[in-house]
Amino acid sequence: LTEKLQDGHVYVSAPLAPGYYGTPIIPKFVEGKIVVSQIDSAFRALNPDMLKAGDVVMAIDGQPALQLMEQAKNEVSGSAQWKVVRALSTIFNGTNKSEVLLTIKRGNDAEKDVKLTRGIYRNPADLVTIKKLENDIYYLNIGSTEMKDIKARLPELTAAKGIICDLRGYPRNNNEFINYLMKTADTNKWMFVPQINYPDYDKVTYEGMGWELKP
Repeated sequence: LTEKLQDGHVYVSAPLAPGYYGTPIIPKFVEGKIVVSQIDSAFRALNPDMLKAGDVVMAIDGQPALQLMEQAKNEVSGSAQWKVVRALSTIFNGTNKSEVLLTIKRGNDAEKDVKLTRGIYRNPADLVTIKKLENDIYYLNIGSTEMKDIKARLPELTAAKGIICDLRGYPRNNNEFINYLMKTADTNKWMFVPQINYPDYDKVTYEGMGWELKP
C-alpha cells in the first residue's frame, strides 16, 4: 500500500518484525550487480580473505540476490534510488545472531559460499570523510562526516578552490555545514502544514514553515 506513495519517509514496522540486524558488509548496486562495497574492520581483521571489496553477491540463502532485491523494491516507498538502498538493506538483514549464506563471485574465480552471522556492525573500514584532491579541491562525504570534523578543518575548506559534497548518504547531523555556504538568510517557506479546526476539513488554513537558516 505505501509503495505507491513514492515517499521515502514512509515505512511500516511491527513488534514481530524480523529485526534490523545486519551483516559485516555494506552492499552497493553497481552496474547491475550487488557488490560488496565496505567490510567491518573488526570482521576483516579476523577474516582477511573471506570477503573483499568488489566481490559480487550472486545469491542469499540460495536465492538469486538480484531477484530478492527486485521483490524488496516492490515493498518500499520512495524514489527509484531510495528503493534500491532500502531493498539492499532489507534483503541482508534479519534477527540477531541468525546466520545467512552468501554466494560470492570474485573476478574470474569460481563462486564460493560464505556464511555470516547477523549482528551490530559499526566499523566500516577505509571510510573516507574529508579528503584533499588535486588543485586545492576537497571531497566531503556528507553521509559519514560529523560536524565536529568539518569544523576542525574549516580553515582548509574555506581556502579551498572548490568542495565536492557527496550527497549519496544520509547527512550525519552535519546540516549546519550549509550555513557556511550561504550568503543571505533563507526565509523561504517550503512546507505548508494544514491547520484543521473544524469538522469535515472545513475552513482549513495552512501554516508556512522553512529552515530559516542564516549565514
